[in-house]
Amino acid sequence: MIASAVFGTFRLRAEWGGYCPFIRQRTNALHHHEFGEICLVTAGSGRYRHDSESFAVGTGDIFAAFPGVPHEISSYESGDLELYFVRFVVTRVEMATPDSSRVLTEERVIRAFLNGRLKATGGESLFPFIPLINSFRTGSASSITAKAAESALVHLTLAMMEKVGRLDGIAPIPAMPTLWERARTVVESQVEFSQDAESLSQQLGVCSRTLRRAALRETGQGIAAEVNRIRMQHASHRLLMGFSVAEVAAQFQFSEPAVFTRCFRRVLGASPSDFKRNYQLGHHALGPETTPVA
Repeated sequence: MIASAVFGTFRLRAEWGGYCPFIRQRTNALHHHEFGEICLVTAGSGRYRHDSESFAVGTGDIFAAFPGVPHEISSYESGDLELYFVRFVVTRVEMATPDSSRVLTEERVIRAFLNGRLKATGGESLFPFIPLINSFRTGSASSITAKAAESALVHLTLAMMEKVGRLDGIAPIPAMPTLWERARTVVESQVEFSQDAESLSQQLGVCSRTLRRAALRETGQGIAAEVNRIRMQHASHRLLMGFSVAEVAAQFQFSEPAVFTRCFRRVLGASPSDFKRNYQLGHHALGPETTPVA
């Protein structure tokens, strides 16, 4: 489920990541991505690493991962950490919304959050948001329940940002994303499905030729290759979470595991099985340009 709203000079796009237990696999491995995440611990204990910072987390804690920053969640000692998480993207818009009396608080919350503090406590009061958001799965997209769930998602994201946000300063307003950064956000948000130039350009409201030029200029390769790279990085993350090759192949809509294996090897230089084995042995890089991230 994805929800979006404009507050003053900011557009907040939130996507429900859902439930993530660290029982089957006790770490999600060090990784990074182009969107942000904010997590709410609902049970257990573990440890969070964000770039050079590392600290313990437990029930009721809220912590954030900012775009592009390597981070890792683990529960090696207890193996009982459970959390829900939301992916978010904050961009700047040119026009403020007309309801300035309502915008002021929410805009300040977003600006303060972007200052970069990582952790807050006292998130237990936000637990009631979770069943309402999860109820979206049982309602139609146009139902009142679905609309309530989308509103709850936006306000849960804001509430977690408010708890984490610093009160001693305001962050700089983020720069507008480039065209390919916007395209990459779309790919990341629908990563289980393959995207081609035509479908991406339609979603972004640009012509496919313009998007191809942007991809080549910013990544040095074509759209298909870059989409495959992003998808296989996310697939590698799923493998490290303990899912089997067949499960990941199905999640990413491959017709059979063998097709997924060929694509994975082409992008990361090793088969999914070899990739998992190398990580378990502590070999965190398969080649000079194949360090897996999610």
